Amino acid sequence: MSGDPRELAIPAEDEKCAVRALKTTTPAANVRLAYMVVMSLCPSLDLESYVGPRLESEGFVYDTYIQDLRSRNIPPYPALKPLSLSTPSTSHAPSPALSTLSSTQSAHVKDENDKDMPSHVVLIDSVRWLKIRNLRERHWRYHGKSSGAHIVMQIQDLKSARGIRSDIIANMGQRKREAFWEESEWETSIEADGTSPMDFKIWPERGLDQLLINTYFDKVDLLNPLLNRLVFQEQYDAKLWRTSEGFAKICMLVFANGARYVRDRRVWWDSASPGDNSISQYSAGWKYFRAVLRMGRNIMQLPTLYDIQELVLVCDFINASSSPQLVTTISFLGLRFIQELGAHISAVLAQMDPVERALYHRAFWCLYHIDRYGSSTVGRPVAMLDSDFDVPELANIDDEYWEREDLDGGGRQPEGKVSRVAFFIEISKVDRIMGKTLNKIYGIKKPADVHISRRQMVDELDAELRTWADNVPPPLRWDPKRSNYSLLRQSADMWAHGHYARILIHRSFVPARPNTGTLEQLYSLASCVQAAYAICAITDALLARGRQEDCPAGHALPVTVKIPSWLSGIILLLSLYTIDMSKEDLYRTREGLKSCLRASQELEKLWQKAGKVTDFLQQAVNEANSMVSRMADEPSKPESTVNGDLELALSNPGSTYPPFGPTPGTKTSNPMEAREGLYNSWLRMSTFQSQLLDMNLPSRKREEQEEGIGDEWWAKMLADHNGPDLFNTWI
Repeated sequence: MSGDPRELAIPAEDEKCAVRALKTTTPAANVRLAYMVVMSLCPSLDLESYVGPRLESEGFVYDTYIQDLRSRNIPPYPALKPLSLSTPSTSHAPSPALSTLSSTQSAHVKDENDKDMPSHVVLIDSVRWLKIRNLRERHWRYHGKSSGAHIVMQIQDLKSARGIRSDIIANMGQRKREAFWEESEWETSIEADGTSPMDFKIWPERGLDQLLINTYFDKVDLLNPLLNRLVFQEQYDAKLWRTSEGFAKICMLVFANGARYVRDRRVWWDSASPGDNSISQYSAGWKYFRAVLRMGRNIMQLPTLYDIQELVLVCDFINASSSPQLVTTISFLGLRFIQELGAHISAVLAQMDPVERALYHRAFWCLYHIDRYGSSTVGRPVAMLDSDFDVPELANIDDEYWEREDLDGGGRQPEGKVSRVAFFIEISKVDRIMGKTLNKIYGIKKPADVHISRRQMVDELDAELRTWADNVPPPLRWDPKRSNYSLLRQSADMWAHGHYARILIHRSFVPARPNTGTLEQLYSLASCVQAAYAICAITDALLARGRQEDCPAGHALPVTVKIPSWLSGIILLLSLYTIDMSKEDLYRTREGLKSCLRASQELEKLWQKAGKVTDFLQQAVNEANSMVSRMADEPSKPESTVNGDLELALSNPGSTYPPFGPTPGTKTSNPMEAREGLYNSWLRMSTFQSQLLDMNLPSRKREEQEEGIGDEWWAKMLADHNGPDLFNTWI
């Protein structure tokens, strides 16, 4: 190597990434970044003897600094001190200057120029540059504040405060024992084990591939916005899938999800019988899904954005399979991948390229939604608490207006245009409430910092949900006659999710015994029933609109309403056995169950496992029919009279318990309007009022009276050997 240090030049292919890294960091961080890279190339170099001492913002005196340079025989700029070096190290073993500790140091040794940089910032662009240089990517991981790396950086700060200029990490790097730092042969040799190349033989032919892509974005991404359509299409047209296995997996999963909605035998399972369309159609997309599974993934590899997106798409695909409960495990893994890369920290995300940052945002919020929703369906705790991240909500902007270097979108949504992700931003707000509900109401142990009753928690969560509903933007309020069909579907999905959340809040407080309970318990039951009828109204409206839009069989309802609709049927069936109903309300309940059944029958035309829900709901309707028949054979019961004040309180609950319809301030068209008014009519009917007057309350503490169905139900089902079958059937 010659004596000119300028020959430590960055190759052309690295220059753009390096320049971005330098542009997006502070001047002090730039110096540290350059120092790290030079030391990684030439760990034996005494850099200070050539460029001078490392600068410290505190106690810097210019004259003293100039004298120091002269004492080291360093000429004034732009002259250079002759440099004589051996060939730079090409070892791929991580230099200590580029180890996890040093990467943390680069973000944690602060001076005045870094005062606005949070202590946990990792220079993502510098990490990307180092990845290109093949210096340390295999070993880089995000380290949070509780890690030992932060204490090491604190030691370095203390040394600097005492005027000690030596760098503990750099000094260690000069004295390190290579045998303990280099990656062993037996570790590097297994990096590709467990993985296989993509099988391109099943890649969809030209024309079919684009059909599947378009269908994915129109049907799946519409309700779970993960990808940017323009970015994906550009990468696909550039045939990135030929050189990037990560992108090839994304393409295959896009094909798999899009194939669900395509009536084309080419997307069916290869062994599907040509004449058995009724069953074979359910195999659509599975061969693409299997191709991804066969590629595998080595757990020793650092996750990438593609890996995270892959997990979201896997959840999308298996949501209606025989194993939908796996989405909670998969979304948990995805959120852990996010944490591994530090992408749950806004300051880390801020260092990324705008497009990459936006894609991480979408992946995070998709996983967040899947985790909250999936955890509620199987009764498990969430994977990540709201206190564990500070990722900002999604930018309310369409794909074509993203901030990009090659497009002049400016990062601004045109005024008055509803973005494609606006509804998902609102869903994320409901997800936050659901997370609190799972933690506070359904947690195995009551949070230690909570000093209010579970009933008060329910009231607070219910009020928070109402506040959300009151503040939903006007374009997203429920209107079954909305002309924009895509926006109607998004709005329906959002409101069904909101009503599902209300059932989740109240359902554990419904009376556990027939004709028994407190007024609060009966209110919780009424809240659940009202939310169930609201979901019925939504699915009925979508079914009617689907016929107007000439939707193919099974396409009128999104699969995302399967669980809310099924749960609505459960609540209505529960109400049949909880209170003594009048004939009018019994008929109304039966009609609600039939509405849930219609929704499930539509879904099963496209989603095979929805047929399980149909069987359950058919049985629920049969039981309602039996109750109607028995009531027709019984003599009418005499009406009871009650105190006028009590009747007024029940029939007009007022501001304490306001109704929560599909959206505040709107009316639902008949006949669903009568169903949604169940709460008031139900409370007015004489049999219900008589029940309240003759309440058969056991002798229990107030807190116990507020409780509804307890946790013993699961143990009882396991004892009856019904648990596993029920578990796999109902979801």
